[in-house]
Amino acid sequence: MSNTYSLQIINRQISSDLTALALTTENHSIGIDETVLAVAIPLTHLDFDHLTPMEKDKKHVKRIHKFLDSKAKRDRFCSYTLDDVKEALLKEWWPQLAEDENIKKAFLSEVRIIDHIDDANQVILDEKLFEVYQKTHFQAINYGTSKYSGAEKKKK
Repeated sequence: MSNTYSLQIINRQISSDLTALALTTENHSIGIDETVLAVAIPLTHLDFDHLTPMEKDKKHVKRIHKFLDSKAKRDRFCSYTLDDVKEALLKEWWPQLAEDENIKKAFLSEVRIIDHIDDANQVILDEKLFEVYQKTHFQAINYGTSKYSGAEKKKK
């Protein structure tokens, strides 16, 4: 499968993406919905076949792996552009979360850069890691070039 990465690289991408998102807000907090989506997008490029048992057990990894339940689906998501990964997740995965804030909080509970989620469902990043990622620049993961045209139909 092309464009797949280790959990270490994906986690670095997630932290970088969340830092960039937080920098766009006045108090550096991010809404829970935006955060869930920002964490999920890079996870679509995770190399699920080479995870350790401990990595497979992470809540955010488990939930995306359950959604990307086949190699064909994982390959399809890896072929999309960044914007199209987001669109595909919103149409195919997001409805599974419904309006259940507890599922979203559980999904985010083991993301290292997240310090906590406040009573207003704003995600607060760990201050030290936030500072580190403001100064850290690394090559972002590569997304595909395909456009999203809707979920593929399962063969019967």
